Amino acid sequence: MACLKLPAAAALLLLCLFASSASAEDKPAAPAAAAAPKTSKIIESAGETQLPNGVGDVALDGACKADAAAFCKGITPGEGRVAMCLTRRIKQAQQGNMAGRMVRPKCEEQVSAYKVERSKHINKDPALARACKDDAANFCKSVSDSSTPGSVLICLREKQRKLTTQCKGEILRTQAEIAEDWRLDPQLYSACSASAAKLCQEAEPGTEVDCLLASSKSLDWSCLGHVVRVEKEAAGDIRLNMKLFRACVNDQKKFCKGIEPGHMRVQECLEDAMDKAGFSGGCKAALEEVIQMRVADFRLDTGLLDACEDDLQAICSTSADKMEKSSEEKDRAMACLQQFKEELHSDACKDKVQRKMQRMSRDIRFDDVLANACQADRKSYCPEVQPGSARVIRCLQDHRSSLSQTCAAALFDHEVKMAEDI
Repeated sequence: MACLKLPAAAALLLLCLFASSASAEDKPAAPAAAAAPKTSKIIESAGETQLPNGVGDVALDGACKADAAAFCKGITPGEGRVAMCLTRRIKQAQQGNMAGRMVRPKCEEQVSAYKVERSKHINKDPALARACKDDAANFCKSVSDSSTPGSVLICLREKQRKLTTQCKGEILRTQAEIAEDWRLDPQLYSACSASAAKLCQEAEPGTEVDCLLASSKSLDWSCLGHVVRVEKEAAGDIRLNMKLFRACVNDQKKFCKGIEPGHMRVQECLEDAMDKAGFSGGCKAALEEVIQMRVADFRLDTGLLDACEDDLQAICSTSADKMEKSSEEKDRAMACLQQFKEELHSDACKDKVQRKMQRMSRDIRFDDVLANACQADRKSYCPEVQPGSARVIRCLQDHRSSLSQTCAAALFDHEVKMAEDI
């Protein structure tokens, strides 16, 4: 060690002489070089990426160190295993299903931060990437998360009906995570975070997307497109709609026990039971809100669109893509399905159309043509009449002679369609 010549100060001189005479063996060993962060390129077309925190899991040298040691003993860090363990503990606490020590808030934040980072690139989530590797090669080879974060997963969700069973399972897991924390859809959050800050400050966690959809007229096109995409992806499974799931959890147990979620099965079961004794008002209101959203935007009625895809082409000479480009085409296609419901080839399509018409017959809110045509007349003649059980429709019928020409014509068309359905 070289020593600078300093003014003669005994303490500094002694320190310099001591340091110079120290042998190499007396010097502390240099710390071992940190292991290089692990990278992942399971899906090659998605691009190579570093695993979160170098190992692909929540960091164990920070806020979660003590909690991981307490709750996740024996779990080897990596592939999100520790994060999954801590998430289970957090959920148990939220549901009131555990006693004793809880995961600390700072650790909860760290788990969330890990998931946000993981969501940006499919290869940061090895379990998901392995399960969907072949599907990505078949359907999403031209898509890269390196250029557009989260794009491979969006591509896979668009092809969900064609995916392998193992990939579908992992996709559902990511959708359930997004339902609880919308930040885990990078493109949705990027496009809509500013709008959510303005419009949805009071929204409960997990209901931000529903809030944005309810405020759709105030959204820019980019945000609205992603909101509709996410709602459409989640529409068939009640577990992916946190607001509806929370409102109807007890009704589902009571009226739909044993019904497997997915493909609108639970929602349709609840719809069939909503007028039965003991059905909660909270679930009924949430369910009617969802139905209204499907009526307002046909793209969210994924059950009908999937079931009627072939009949729309064969019977009505149209498609969902054409309907999306023109409101007139959408109205014509929906009228066609109702008019020719007995000629539809698919029994599943017939069932969906029949359900739609039953909704229309009992609630004006579920017949968008009639509701739009009679909006002013309803305010004039039926302002105090509550929707449901065809009350508003009967009120309009009672005032038929006073209705505007537009409303009277729409009411007549509605009655003709309902009479044909008897």
